[in-house]
Amino acid sequence: MQRGRFATGWIALLACLIPASADAHMALQSGPFYAAVVHPWINVSSALLLVAVCLWQAQSVHRGDVLAVLAISVPLVVGALLGVRWGGFAPEAVSYGLTIVTGAVVAARLQPRAPIRLVVVALMALYGGVVAGSDAAADVGRFLPFATGTLVGALVVPAVIIGMLMERPQQVVQVGIRVVGSWICAAGIMLFVFALKAAA
Repeated sequence: MQRGRFATGWIALLACLIPASADAHMALQSGPFYAAVVHPWINVSSALLLVAVCLWQAQSVHRGDVLAVLAISVPLVVGALLGVRWGGFAPEAVSYGLTIVTGAVVAARLQPRAPIRLVVVALMALYGGVVAGSDAAADVGRFLPFATGTLVGALVVPAVIIGMLMERPQQVVQVGIRVVGSWICAAGIMLFVFALKAAA
């Protein structure tokens, strides 16, 4: 029963964190700093992938593992700034395809060696940042507040997700993570099909 409640709670939280794309653009109107903090995490095409990456890290890391967070945060910031500078070159279908793969890896709890996992995580986070930056490119105001906000969000959100999972009983956490990973994979498949239809 406890496992079911944990998994259901995470699914509900995930649904709340990933609203429609219109909400992401509404956030941009509140200022470049706040927009940059939240945009990668409320833009559905980047948020699903980034949350899946955070969950994959949480399956493997130990408490206090700063590198696990930095492997997501640094590439995410670089990707977002690249996306803002050269927006439009990150198809959403590719992001959803990566989401499907990452969600499936989380659901199956595949654990390659740490160096390999960190490199793959960094590449996934980089592309998630490019997608978020590309989506925000047309609405970004001043660059410095946007860059600062991107850095804050990229550091805080993964640290909170991974840290929060580390504080829970690990047997329950691992079951919940795998369930949420399977849901992310399913959502990625649905959105991938929609993106292909929209591009056709």
